[in-house]
Amino acid sequence: MKPRKFPIKHKPNPGRPKLKKRPRRGKTVKAATFLTIIEPAHLAVHGVHRIERTAERMIRRLEGHDDTGGPGSLRYLVGQTIQIEDLDLPDDVLASLEEQIRGIMEDTGLAIMAEAEDTVPVDTGLLKSLLYYDVDDTALALHVGDTAPYASYVEEGTSHMNPRPYLSLAMEGNMEEMEAEIDGAIATVLDEQAQNEDAGVADMALADSEIEVEVAVETLALEEL
Repeated sequence: MKPRKFPIKHKPNPGRPKLKKRPRRGKTVKAATFLTIIEPAHLAVHGVHRIERTAERMIRRLEGHDDTGGPGSLRYLVGQTIQIEDLDLPDDVLASLEEQIRGIMEDTGLAIMAEAEDTVPVDTGLLKSLLYYDVDDTALALHVGDTAPYASYVEEGTSHMNPRPYLSLAMEGNMEEMEAEIDGAIATVLDEQAQNEDAGVADMALADSEIEVEVAVETLALEEL
């Protein structure tokens, strides 16, 4: 008896498995800013000192600078803008009062600078050298600031560095004193103006009474004739 033969079924060769292509992840390009340059963790060891040296090298490459500074600089309004145009005062009195208020603001700006220079963190001296104040030419307002490009990071701190305020602390007491002096100057001028107006009214009343007396005397004299 012959052995029975079974047909051999050949399975198709699947070939090499195909790999699924994964979509490429898009690369997010972040713009380099001053903060992303100076804020890595290794700067935390040297804190303000390393930042000052880095910023000083950057500033040497710049041509000139704006008085108000750029990103990272500081600029504060001390108190508020003073408006005296609506006061019912003669022009000469108003001009004198404005000059007096500007003088108070100038003195306050100098006092804030002196205190800030005593408390500002110093390594290269850049923060200290770029402190400034100005009294607005068109409005009665005092601004103080620091144009160093990392001043706000020192003043307010970063995620790797504690704040070391120096300008805001110098503002606090001086701002209250400035506002009190300005309020006092305005009140004094208004009181003097009111007194002058009262005196003027009294003089006018006296002059009217004198005229009435003279008229009465003349009338009496005419009756006697």
